[in-house]
Amino acid sequence: LLDEGCQDFRTGTPAHRLVREDRPIDIHHIFPQAWAKKNGIPQERFDTIVNKTPLFRETNQILGGVAPSSYLKRLQNELDEYNSEHETTVELGQVLSTHCVEIKQLEADDFDSFYEKRKEALALLIEKKTGLKVVRGEPGEAANVSDDMDDYVSEEVNA
Repeated sequence: LLDEGCQDFRTGTPAHRLVREDRPIDIHHIFPQAWAKKNGIPQERFDTIVNKTPLFRETNQILGGVAPSSYLKRLQNELDEYNSEHETTVELGQVLSTHCVEIKQLEADDFDSFYEKRKEALALLIEKKTGLKVVRGEPGEAANVSDDMDDYVSEEVNA
């Protein structure tokens, strides 16, 4: 995502330009853990890379443990302030799309739809970057692969 130019949720600035030793980017949940637990989302779904993205600590603090529909308002306020100060017109939906996230799932607090769409978007990005086919399926589910295994990437290869 960083290589593809993902942008900071609060400013719309390309994240690769913001990476400094004193302000590292961490991987944080998009649907916060506290919200996911409260809403009965199994840990094996909410605690995966599908629900995580590169964010600065300051941005993660805005997300807190609340529903995405709530933190989107805070992010929009931050982005509006940044746009005003820097005379830019970055839109929140566009910023989120640089993380393979669709704003409508966050606005609706729709974890299941978000998860399925982002999982596929990340698989396509991996295929683009590696030139290899990603095996689709849920963790622990047997892959249905009939072609040459060398053409596929799976978690087991790197384990």
